[in-house]
Amino acid sequence: MGALTGVLGGVFVIVNSNLGLIRKKLVNSNWKKLAEACLFSFMTTSCFYWFPRAFNDCEDASSAYNATDLLVQYNCPEGQYSPLATMFMNTEGDAIRSIIDGFEGPGNVHSYSWNLIFFALMWYWWTIVTYGVWVPAGLFLPGIIIGCAVGGVYAELQAEVLGNEISDSWSVPATATSPEVKGS
Repeated sequence: MGALTGVLGGVFVIVNSNLGLIRKKLVNSNWKKLAEACLFSFMTTSCFYWFPRAFNDCEDASSAYNATDLLVQYNCPEGQYSPLATMFMNTEGDAIRSIIDGFEGPGNVHSYSWNLIFFALMWYWWTIVTYGVWVPAGLFLPGIIIGCAVGGVYAELQAEVLGNEISDSWSVPATATSPEVKGS
């Protein structure tokens, strides 16, 4: 996992350095900076809106009874939610919460590997190409979001390879008679 994320970081630096040089040559006036910001805003928003619709999979909302405030119905029937739209159409903090939530126990949002891979790739791509656009934006939350998604994929892969279920890693609530936590 460390090697993969190290490579992703290296690619980020290389691509961003080259894009910075291109921007320095081509985006050299205020109207071009504004046009670039508007273009990237439109493209990012369009992808975040249309991809959950194109790759729609609806889940029963009753299975996520602990996270009803995070669920996004989007174009699913009543009583269902879209896991991909739940990640894409919430605030950054809620996107992080919805990813982590799925690994915390029953009754939470759970996104499958392909959703997490797709989500991580989209965030990675748009973070790379939009970093350096003349708008105030940081890398902290996008880095956490991408890390959460990659970590979720790793957990799914580990469960698959070891023949476990994600539920095997959930903590058992500690009681007065049993203060142990599963896996310790």
